[in-house]
Amino acid sequence: MLAWTVEVYQDELYDQLTITDTLPEGLELNEVTIANTSLKMSYVNGQLVFSNDEHSGLAIDGSYDPASRQIQLVVKKNKDTIQDYVGYGAQKYLNLSVSARLTDEKIPAPNESQNYTFVNTANVMVRPAGTTTDTDIGSDSHTYKVTAQTPPLLTKLDTNGAVGENNTTTVQY
Repeated sequence: MLAWTVEVYQDELYDQLTITDTLPEGLELNEVTIANTSLKMSYVNGQLVFSNDEHSGLAIDGSYDPASRQIQLVVKKNKDTIQDYVGYGAQKYLNLSVSARLTDEKIPAPNESQNYTFVNTANVMVRPAGTTTDTDIGSDSHTYKVTAQTPPLLTKLDTNGAVGENNTTTVQY
């Protein structure tokens, strides 16, 4: 499982933040969480599952397109009062945590390993209070170097728990 965080600094209180995170090729979405809340989006059996923290003052909506590997989350106020713990508001950081796993095609054969380099890119758009227009405030990318290793499916052990020569066990009757 790979995990990363998209940290968005807000220089003012926005009515809405739109975060687009493009997963690297070879990864598939597991879960997205907004730090310090129970706002979550899980991708389970091909469907998005949302859960909102009713006390935070925020609402989350979004989508995940497996073909483009793009997560798009829209975080917005749904109440006049936003709880301080969520990190939403002027001079605050909103942290979006993403976890992903290797696609089946990238999992090495048993007892083998494979090195990968993944590049993740995130972009943020904001809607300032009192406007209807989104403004692009930037994007960033990060490179991950990963070694995926799959253990052997079966290891033959002798009666003392040791692997024999050439992965065989000799028994005398």
